[in-house]
Amino acid sequence: MTEHIPVNPAPLAPLPPEQAEDDARGGIVLMALAVFILPVMDGIAKYLGADYGPIQIGMLRFVMQVVFTLPFALWMVGARALIPHPFGLQVLRGMLIGMGTVFFFAALRFMPIAETLAIFFISPLLVTAISALLLRERVGIRRWSAVVAGFVGAMIVIRPGSGIFGMAAILPMCAAACLAFYLIVTRKLAGRSDPMSTNLQTGISGAIFLCIVMLAADALGFAGLGFNPIQPAHWLHFAGLGVIATVGHLLMILSLSRAPASTLAPIGYMEMPSAVLVGWIGFGDVPDVWTFAGILVIVGAGLYVAWRENQLANRAKTQ
Repeated sequence: MTEHIPVNPAPLAPLPPEQAEDDARGGIVLMALAVFILPVMDGIAKYLGADYGPIQIGMLRFVMQVVFTLPFALWMVGARALIPHPFGLQVLRGMLIGMGTVFFFAALRFMPIAETLAIFFISPLLVTAISALLLRERVGIRRWSAVVAGFVGAMIVIRPGSGIFGMAAILPMCAAACLAFYLIVTRKLAGRSDPMSTNLQTGISGAIFLCIVMLAADALGFAGLGFNPIQPAHWLHFAGLGVIATVGHLLMILSLSRAPASTLAPIGYMEMPSAVLVGWIGFGDVPDVWTFAGILVIVGAGLYVAWRENQLANRAKTQ
């Protein structure tokens, strides 16, 4: 039987190689702090999107992540943190999160933060679908129903007349697909690489991959996707991206070392009210009633999948 893949609706940090003694309360607090601050990074990226392309913003976000993660990695792991292991999976993981970040930041140029994040939250449901279709895991009718419900919720969010109906709505779906495969690769890495090393290698791989993509876009003349000179006032914003990404990921790593992923999965949805708050304060965006309904359907489907995954994991332990 294929190894079971835990679902986490905000799985940006690598899973720890093994669980320490459970501290559910501490893990929940740390995860809640992580997902509460991450939409601030989205708000900064949306602001920068008026002057820079999504590839450049994504690349510099990973560069800054490397800058701020490197001291922690060298302190906690040593020089071996600089060596990708296993090389192929580490590079693939960085490429997937790099592509997902670009799709997500591109969506923020055209859509409010809350709506973008709501559609992006179909990623745990995609993991369930991919597990069944590609990895041949057994997925019952109830979890398939949750997957379908999640997609229905996404369609409610991007319905005609919502103001975001169109090609732009495909971007967060592409980001969610990248993240779903990223999750699967992350699970394959669990136990084979130190979490801090994995976090650093993700930043390095993502930055190099997006730099190559940006240079290719420049060479091919794709307007808006190449490099634009950075205004001095914006360096602080790019640094903010790196600080928030680093702190958020470190909090996630610490939370996952204290409590099982199945316990923390529902906490990831606390990112949604934070996204609404950032969108309202920063850009004056307030979701309408139908959008809130779609968000509730997506969140409800994701929570059901997380609950069902937890049930199956507990049942497996008792057998």
